[in-house]
Amino acid sequence: MTILVGIAADDLEQGAVTLAVDLARASGEELRVVTVIGRHAAAAGSPGEAEYRRYFASQAEHVLAAARQHIPDDVAATYATVANRSTSAGLFAEAKAVGARLFVLGSARDGLYGRVCTGSVTDRMLHSSPLPVAIAPRGLRTQSEGPADAIPRLSVAYAGKRDDALLGEAAAEAGTLHAGLRVLTLAVRSSLPMYSAGAMGEDTIVGTWLDQVGEEARAGLSALGVEGEVDGVRGPTWSDALSFVRWERGELLVLGSSRGVFERVFIGSRAAKILRHCPVPALIMPTHRKKRQKK
Repeated sequence: MTILVGIAADDLEQGAVTLAVDLARASGEELRVVTVIGRHAAAAGSPGEAEYRRYFASQAEHVLAAARQHIPDDVAATYATVANRSTSAGLFAEAKAVGARLFVLGSARDGLYGRVCTGSVTDRMLHSSPLPVAIAPRGLRTQSEGPADAIPRLSVAYAGKRDDALLGEAAAEAGTLHAGLRVLTLAVRSSLPMYSAGAMGEDTIVGTWLDQVGEEARAGLSALGVEGEVDGVRGPTWSDALSFVRWERGELLVLGSSRGVFERVFIGSRAAKILRHCPVPALIMPTHRKKRQKK
């Protein structure tokens, strides 16, 4: 199948391309690198219409040429410029046309280096995409040397049995990418003074909860018939908890969507907090409703 890489017409950082190359090397899939240029009604028929189109077409060619230089010969890739008033709509239409199975996007240019930062387009994708969305941290540059080290492991954010469906999707994705699997539980406790009675009592509660969720994770892995690590990390903030996690180069963090009526990515508040402080590429999975059985 195809991995669709969306890059802005003025984005030369190539973080999305770096991540997409690793994903393609791990899965053996082809890349479709796409940039969307605006198609504004205000320009139609105006004296500057031709110049307007040439300018944005030139920008698109420039960024696609940079992507070509960044994609090694062992990864198959095609390139396209799409005209659409909406960047997200243009990406959705192109994904449908080529049969893509996931999107890869970069972080916003005004975000912190080394962290995932969403911009307006990414936010729209995270609230409406019918396909999984992978996001590269800003400034991601280090590429794998080949399929063997492309994506070493997926860590799935797991908060108990309610995430068993997400665990199954992460296990399937790990199989596609020939990657290891880790079930990761993050616990953020309050900012009570460290040695106060309240803090010590809260630590006991958090520890008990992590143990319980760990058992549920092991049961979930056993039910799927797959092997995986189980890890629980705590911290006073989401940023601290994520910084305490031991990450491997090339590892992805898998997050789930809020449950809803539609089979779409719709990132919830907990996943959004994790994403905001994520130091590794993130993969957000859409909600999949259980099909009703025919009577």
